[in-house]
Amino acid sequence: MHLAIASFLHCKFIQMLTCLKEALREEWMTNDSLPLWNVQSVNIRTNNHLEGWYDRFSKKWVETNPGYMNCSNS
Repeated sequence: MHLAIASFLHCKFIQMLTCLKEALREEWMTNDSLPLWNVQSVNIRTNNHLEGWYDRFSKKWVETNPGYMNCSNS
């Protein structure tokens, strides 16, 4: 009796794993590929503009939230 139940559960488990494997294969293992890109023709070659923006943002944040630096330096 117990062997029949174990066999049944084993078959159900194998079926569930097979379904999961198929779902993962269909969703994540496709032949779709992303197009290649390069930055040869882009004028901005560094992230200096981003670092400048972040520096200005950070200074304004500290000015409007003076307790922030006290908490972060502790």
